[in-house]
Amino acid sequence: MKTVIGLVAGLLLGGVGGWYLSEDPGSDPAEDISPEEIAQIEAEIVEVWEDHFRVMETFDCDRLTKTLHPEHLAMAYGARLVGFDDWDGVCTGFFTTMESWTGYWADTEVRVLTPDLAVFTGYYGDTIHYSNGEVVTWPGNCAQVSLMERTEDGWKNSLFGQSCGSSQPVDGS
Repeated sequence: MKTVIGLVAGLLLGGVGGWYLSEDPGSDPAEDISPEEIAQIEAEIVEVWEDHFRVMETFDCDRLTKTLHPEHLAMAYGARLVGFDDWDGVCTGFFTTMESWTGYWADTEVRVLTPDLAVFTGYYGDTIHYSNGEVVTWPGNCAQVSLMERTEDGWKNSLFGQSCGSSQPVDGS
């Protein structure tokens, strides 16, 4: 299963990444989508990720799971690819030692590929209060990229990767 997820992720990210970085303006598959439709898709996807942060603050893994594509998920996390079936353990483990989590988007961009497929990129910052009293912040130096697919239940995250720069301790922790 890991091989299949890795192969699918590599093919999709390689294909989408290669197109996304293309300098050829004639290669834009979204050229037949109206500017209004593109703006609507962009707003919907940004709202998904703003809501994701609101839900993260509640540690609600069930609600976070609803933003993930149940059939096509491949998430780069902790030097491994995580599929949908492994997500709950990853989510629960992430929150285990936390008292609170807050985050914000410093910058976001959505590149609409088709009416049902888009790439979300963004920089974010977050602050974690750990149960041992330590408080650590990442001041807007985390980067994320996600392939978003439209489903009957709304936009779902299918391919996901993130990386953060150095964290900083918050004074007094």
